[in-house]
Amino acid sequence: KYGHYPVVLLDDMFSELDYKRQHSILSKLNQNAQLFITTTDLKTIDQSIIKEAKVFTIQQGKTKGVKHYG
Repeated sequence: KYGHYPVVLLDDMFSELDYKRQHSILSKLNQNAQLFITTTDLKTIDQSIIKEAKVFTIQQGKTKGVKHYG
């Protein structure tokens, strides 16, 4: 339906793309979109993104916690 913002899933994008391409993709996303990013290493994600995020840790199929870095 028009007027609704999308949910965007970026699956392990940060380990596969260099910083320039990561930034290019993120800059094109609508600020109102709900964004889910999966990664196995938080160090691959720019700290400015993490500061705005809720980080869920999942181990063996269970959510271990939610952290707010901002």
